[in-house]
Amino acid sequence: MKRKVGMKFVAIICACIMCLGMTLMVSASTQEACTHPNINRYGSTVSSWSGSHTVTFSASQGPQQCTYSHWVEVVSFVCADCGYVIGTDTYQHEKHTLCGVDY
Repeated sequence: MKRKVGMKFVAIICACIMCLGMTLMVSASTQEACTHPNINRYGSTVSSWSGSHTVTFSASQGPQQCTYSHWVEVVSFVCADCGYVIGTDTYQHEKHTLCGVDY
């Protein structure tokens, strides 16, 4: 009688361990199974500065002041379905008023 109760207890413990293991395997493979069809882009400016420099386009006009602004943006691509971060990129932008530089 005591042996039957002990075997039932061991069987219940084994079943619980198997359920826990299967739950962990399913949750781990859910993120890998996602094909990430719905990606959102999140960006934020992390630093910026501005300044000016002198530019001479023609001798008749003489030197002119060109002001510029420069900013660094960090962009993350995140799957909206599973929350996985696909990647993070850093972009540097610069815009000048007279030089035509704009990237």
